[in-house]
Amino acid sequence: MTALFPQGIGGGNGVGYGYKGKGILIHSITDANGMPLVAITTPANGDEGQQVLPMLAQIRLATGKRGNPKRRPKTLAADKGYDARWLRNKLRT
Repeated sequence: MTALFPQGIGGGNGVGYGYKGKGILIHSITDANGMPLVAITTPANGDEGQQVLPMLAQIRLATGKRGNPKRRPKTLAADKGYDARWLRNKLRT
């Protein structure tokens, strides 16, 4: 897994002010066993819900069957920061 982190000195463009102060958010998707499938960082003041679809687009789930790998898991669990009606509707389609 490759992780890119923003600059440490002076903050850089990848660091923003969130409700707890200056920092970054680490977003990740794991499988049922806790193995990371994808991880990204964003400024602390970013919208968490906006990160779900780009992260899901990076996933390739091996099913053991021929053909293209699955791109979306059957079940997705997230905390309330990722909860939005538009996102739920988009994931159902």
